[in-house]
Amino acid sequence: MELFYKILPALLALLSGLAFTGILMYEKGSAMSILRWAIWLIWTFLLFAILGFVNSKTNSIITGFIVLLAMSFLMGILYLILAPMTLSWWSNDSLLDVFIAGLSLYFVGIAGYIITYNLLDHENPFQYLLLSGSPAFLLPALIFVSYELWMKIPALRYKTWTYPVNEPVPRLVPVETVRVMMNFTPVPGKNEPFEGYEVEYPGNTTLGQLFHYFISFHNKHREYRKKPIQFLSDNQLPLEWMLFKYSPQRKKIILDTEKTLFENDVKGNDIIYAISTNPIRS
Repeated sequence: MELFYKILPALLALLSGLAFTGILMYEKGSAMSILRWAIWLIWTFLLFAILGFVNSKTNSIITGFIVLLAMSFLMGILYLILAPMTLSWWSNDSLLDVFIAGLSLYFVGIAGYIITYNLLDHENPFQYLLLSGSPAFLLPALIFVSYELWMKIPALRYKTWTYPVNEPVPRLVPVETVRVMMNFTPVPGKNEPFEGYEVEYPGNTTLGQLFHYFISFHNKHREYRKKPIQFLSDNQLPLEWMLFKYSPQRKKIILDTEKTLFENDVKGNDIIYAISTNPIRS
């Protein structure tokens, strides 16, 4: 009976590992090579069994924990390296493959560790506390998958405004006007220094129309036209503009050029910044 209680935790871990293998077999079907996967399970069982034997020879909890933690992490790295080389159905792009297969190997390995450790009659009241270092086997997979998912996050791209070269300059009606400071970059690709001056525009007109008028007015003014605002690239393509302002906490707030000043929550004496960039070809 004593022997049964010693191997019971190992049997439970082994059954858990085989359960995850069953999930893999169900999902992969005939594409999964049972023989190759069985070899993986056996090798993992043996490696963890050897690790259990090594730890059974030390009375130091700290040393045993460090050994189990380090070796589990190393085997987790080997799993990620060798799996795509030996398992044709395994893909590191699949969360199912990486984690379900990893959990299957992990529990089978823990079964090997517990059997060896317990059968050597190693009386250690903290033997199961040592197992807290074993999940390090899955840590490389977690790091790898997290990095892959992070790399797949699309780059943040704001909606930009381009000068409507084929549209007439809008006529502004001075109703409900708002006085703002309009700062801009005269040439693309330079975030600073900004140039600009104070203007007064109707607050119920879209920001895109206002900026269209602003560029046209600036480039025709006898004083300002000496340094015109460039709105076409060297290839005669419309530049892309992003307009923004800062909150009182100095947080950048991107303005929607299809909304009015009021809808963009632009108030009197606010400073609007306009940055131009060369068009991005898709």
